[in-house]
Amino acid sequence: MKKICTFLIVAMAAWTSGVDAQYTTNRIDNYSYTTGPGTNVTSTRIGNYVYSNGTVGNSSYNTTTNRIGNSDYTSGRSGSSRISGSSTRVGAYTYGSGSIGRSNYNTSTTRIGNSSYTTGRVGSTRFNSTSQRVGSYIYRSVRPRTPR
Repeated sequence: MKKICTFLIVAMAAWTSGVDAQYTTNRIDNYSYTTGPGTNVTSTRIGNYVYSNGTVGNSSYNTTTNRIGNSDYTSGRSGSSRISGSSTRVGAYTYGSGSIGRSNYNTSTTRIGNSSYTTGRVGSTRFNSTSQRVGSYIYRSVRPRTPR
């Protein structure tokens, strides 16, 4: 598993809402384990599918992501909210959009070497996320953007 699902970043951003948060993902074979404030998610890759289960923001979180070509399609639930979305990779860029409950989201990610930089919006909340891959670990920071 080369990266965590775009939707997991969005779910974390929706929950952090006003607070900088740090997350760590450990990848072992076809499994990844993501931990951080109020977050503990295990993801399993089987063929073109990734199944993620755990908690985000102290609410239950479960999603299924299907990869078809350069696109990922995600559906599931976060707490009582239904979630769905898709992301498409174009070279070093990934563009994502979808919904979590009644809020729409969109993201844009740029990957440079072992680092990635994501900007996006969940409902009216804008956020930035940066990540650094070091061996089997991914260290990610998610922070809201302060309006000027």
